[in-house]
Amino acid sequence: MKSPLMFALFLTAFFAVFTLLHWFFWRGLNGSFSLPQRAKWGILAFFALMYLFPIVTHTHTALAASFPMRGVAWIGYLWLGFLFYFLFIGGTMEIIAFAIRKVAHDDIPRRALFLATVTLCFAVIAYGFYEASHIRVRHLMLTSEKLPEFVSKIRMVQISDVHFSQLHGVAFAEKLTKLIKDQNPDMLLLTGDFLDRGMVDEDGIAAKWREIQAPLGNYACTGNHEFYNGLEYAEEMLRKSGFTLLRNTAVTRANAITVVGLDDPTAARFGDEPPSARSVLEALPRDKYTVLLKHQPRDEKENTGLFDLQLSGHTHNGQIWPFSFLVSIPFPMRGGFYKQDDGSMIVVSSGAGTWGPPIRVFAPPDIVVIDLVRQLK
Repeated sequence: MKSPLMFALFLTAFFAVFTLLHWFFWRGLNGSFSLPQRAKWGILAFFALMYLFPIVTHTHTALAASFPMRGVAWIGYLWLGFLFYFLFIGGTMEIIAFAIRKVAHDDIPRRALFLATVTLCFAVIAYGFYEASHIRVRHLMLTSEKLPEFVSKIRMVQISDVHFSQLHGVAFAEKLTKLIKDQNPDMLLLTGDFLDRGMVDEDGIAAKWREIQAPLGNYACTGNHEFYNGLEYAEEMLRKSGFTLLRNTAVTRANAITVVGLDDPTAARFGDEPPSARSVLEALPRDKYTVLLKHQPRDEKENTGLFDLQLSGHTHNGQIWPFSFLVSIPFPMRGGFYKQDDGSMIVVSSGAGTWGPPIRVFAPPDIVVIDLVRQLK
């Protein structure tokens, strides 16, 4: 079970930052315009409503999926993105204005500075919404002598970090499944974070995913959000959607390829200590091509030589620039294809969905198509 103390600390940190963002915006607005008292109270009431949606989302899942709260969530998450960029852009512009004042002895009017910041923020949010809605297909071709003579090619499609929620429902599922079916995969591989709280029309979403009938199967591993949102619930949703969930287990298909799924380390925080990745991998036959599904893209040296291909996600490639620089600190393999010294390959998907604000800035969503081709000996 998740520690109540950790949850309380998370909420405290979140609302402290949320309050800081609101204060910075209010400071800029109030310093630029002489607002009547009624307008001030209206704006403060809007701020209070924005505080409501994250509380409801995390404490009342059924209410979070209701139509009114979905509308509030859309506005709230976009507002959160707007506030972040207002702090980033506004802070940058204030530094520039300070430098101009000191060097050129000239002032930029506060109202002009505020309006320019708001305009840029709206432009970035609009672009981010556009980028998030355009999923790119990345292709990778790999060769291996491990494929038997009767298998010339296996096409795998990796999808990660879909985050079905209040914001992403059946329409998003239809868009993704059509894109995947167009690739004609032999195998569909999901690397975690399939869902979030407040999921809308679970049966409709599951029905869309069951339309994908990959000949060699649809497999998934857990991500951190599977544990955050209830593992039993996540397992049932994945099963209804046609996925076989691999929890520190492996399956061999076509007598040619082994897929192993590892639990996300978050499992330990919920009282479910997973076995070491090495112990799971060492038990697998080395004559088969081994694909490792591992949500977080950590290159653990003790696993060197025990897999041929690792598929990961989790990072969203930063999702919202300039967060990407911060994400690169714990995850140097933030997004892309990384060949290892032992000849294995690690593929890190940028993810198909979004978490938090439904925008992406310089981190486009993707699915990854991997053609594994038999190499002649």
